[in-house]
Amino acid sequence: MIRIARSAAATILTTLCLAGVATAADLPKHKFITTFEDSAIPGMEAAVKRLRDGGEIKQLMDALGQELPLPQDVPVTFKDCKTANAFWNPADRSVTYCYELVQLYAKGVDKLDMGEDVMLRGLDANAVVMGTTIFVLFHELGHGLVDLADAAGLL
Repeated sequence: MIRIARSAAATILTTLCLAGVATAADLPKHKFITTFEDSAIPGMEAAVKRLRDGGEIKQLMDALGQELPLPQDVPVTFKDCKTANAFWNPADRSVTYCYELVQLYAKGVDKLDMGEDVMLRGLDANAVVMGTTIFVLFHELGHGLVDLADAAGLL
């Protein structure tokens, strides 16, 4: 997964450089600040521990932060929100990922027959939930990168 993230980051960076927007040497070094808050949602302890201690999301965010020309540090916070959602907040230029959305994925994956679905065959429920979580996170980061580029006058 890290290889895919670095490839995507390199593509974005190359596009910016080729467009004359920036050169790698001119870019400030900022990063994604990834935080996993504790959850008060009953039954979410194991999922929060997996997200926090598994390291996949933090590694991806660290790798992207090293590759992308971020004009500022960008907080990425996983937390309780009282709704199943993930969103880019343009006011404070941050991503919020609600644990309720992860909980919804976990409930939904239990209904899948991963033995019959060709795309999911051989995957365990944790891998499907993690993959879905990362997909939505990248979607929200896409909104953020467009907003950051626009604010910097790059669009």
